[in-house]
Amino acid sequence: MVARAKPSLPEELFLERLPSGGWPSWGVVYPSTYEVGSSNLGVQYVCWMLARMGARVVRFFPGSFPRSLEGNLHPLELDVLSFNVSYELELLQALRFLDSSGIPILWRERLDGEYPLVMFAGALASLNPSVLLPFADAVAVGDAEGGLLERLLGAVRERAGSSREELLLALGENPSAIVPLSPRRARPSRREALLGWPSCSLWLSPRSAFGNSLLLELQRGCAFSCPYCPVPRVYGRARFRPLEECLEVLGWARPLVPGPLRVGLLSPEAGCYPWLWELVEGILRMGFGVSFASLRVDTVKDPFFDALRAAGVRTLTLAPETGSRRLRASLGKPFSNERLFEVLRRARESGIRRAKLYMMVGLPGQEEAFAEEVSFLTELADLCGGLRMPVELSFSTFVPKPFTPLEGAPFWGVERAKAFFEELRRDFMLSTRGGAPLELKLASPRESALEALLSQGDGELALKLYRAWREGAKPGKELWELWGEARSRREWYNLVEPA
Repeated sequence: MVARAKPSLPEELFLERLPSGGWPSWGVVYPSTYEVGSSNLGVQYVCWMLARMGARVVRFFPGSFPRSLEGNLHPLELDVLSFNVSYELELLQALRFLDSSGIPILWRERLDGEYPLVMFAGALASLNPSVLLPFADAVAVGDAEGGLLERLLGAVRERAGSSREELLLALGENPSAIVPLSPRRARPSRREALLGWPSCSLWLSPRSAFGNSLLLELQRGCAFSCPYCPVPRVYGRARFRPLEECLEVLGWARPLVPGPLRVGLLSPEAGCYPWLWELVEGILRMGFGVSFASLRVDTVKDPFFDALRAAGVRTLTLAPETGSRRLRASLGKPFSNERLFEVLRRARESGIRRAKLYMMVGLPGQEEAFAEEVSFLTELADLCGGLRMPVELSFSTFVPKPFTPLEGAPFWGVERAKAFFEELRRDFMLSTRGGAPLELKLASPRESALEALLSQGDGELALKLYRAWREGAKPGKELWELWGEARSRREWYNLVEPA
């Protein structure tokens, strides 16, 4: 049995020890909150893999800037810093991290100094690496487990004592890495089969966004091709972890995890997992609870409701995206409102007390479908009032993403998105007289604007945006003009091979 490590934070529980020694020293930085970073299996996998390969691994989150959780180290004391950038706005936090650590944010300014090697990875590296090029010594594209991380670590070790330029050129020989010193098109690294280690959380924490849950990866990639969604591009085709292996992993972890904790099933779509009911039964037999991520309405079948009831799940999360059936079908989700309502009814019968629905504003053609959106909300309010089930509708502004069929769609902008949402909420409140058990929320349109700029911008735009953001200034006309020029060039196609 593997010994549990002494936690870096009092509430953390590690399933396997992070060694206090090793070489090279490698700082894994997640440029968001500890709560979000501890819920990211990619970050946990990288820490685990590096530790098993003999590196000294320390973690950084914004709350610990500029010191590591392990060893209280300053970034300048390390050999390597790697940033996992899953979401565009995290790039701004990553640059702030470098700035606050006394490390030049531009790779060219680090060539002649004694600075850590700076790498970027994560979803943004696979979607639009051009936005990272002014800052990264190397950009890693694809899955770390596909041999990518091992080759990067090997190059760092083999070139110890060499000049920084020689090290960068060696890193550039990796087919899944982009090195700005000698850039070329990268081939995304892929973990072709979801078999073997790593497969679950390295550490658990009650401060995680999923609570004190043991996260288990059921699926990577996606079988659907929704035209707005970058998941197939970032993670490739759908691969499922076999049922027997899931149960084996949980059996290994159970003695290391005291108490009646939950297993969080991570998948782009848990309803697609072929052995879901059998897995839930096995999890419950081991004394774990179960939680699910967002579900796709048209994949929810009868066994899933049995799983909800058996697991005692109390909140259901769905992503219909829009109240217009026509628009929803154009997004690759051709289910009716009636089907969504039936799923909510069945869920309530299975013990669900609350529901959360993810929605969007700013979709192509949505203004013409305004009446359908209001009608949907009114019908939903009538249904949920009768079911006595509160529902939160979480709206975000649609952001076009690279490598998707909708990459060229217009971005509405802050004022247009806010005006549409407020009109939608006003008409809905008038139709229901404010008495419905529905709560409508709109995520910050200003953050969506920053996301859009970085999603299809380039390095020049990213640098100017960071400097403006650091000073608290709003993106001006110049940045949107740069954005238009960058998205018309679509440099991401020149930097990353097709999936």
